[in-house]
Amino acid sequence: MGIDMVIHDNSKLELKNIDSDNVDLLLTDPPYGISFIGKEWDRALPDIEIWEECLRILKPGAFAIVMSIPIADCFSRINAEQSVVQEELELCQR
Repeated sequence: MGIDMVIHDNSKLELKNIDSDNVDLLLTDPPYGISFIGKEWDRALPDIEIWEECLRILKPGAFAIVMSIPIADCFSRINAEQSVVQEELELCQR
């Protein structure tokens, strides 16, 4: 993967193409699950596998900025905490 690269595509497809421990900053604005202005793409929250892939590609000490609204933030946390990466999330909360 090149330096200073921006990937704008379907995360379910693209995250799998990125090597582990390779990303310094993950910036994402996932669907909120509220069907914003009636849009179909905003009906569901990201599934656990996407959050696992996000954590897999981040370097140790890297940053992840996830846009959300208050209720979606709660749902995203629930999904992420149910994943196998719960220990990493607990470390981030300390």
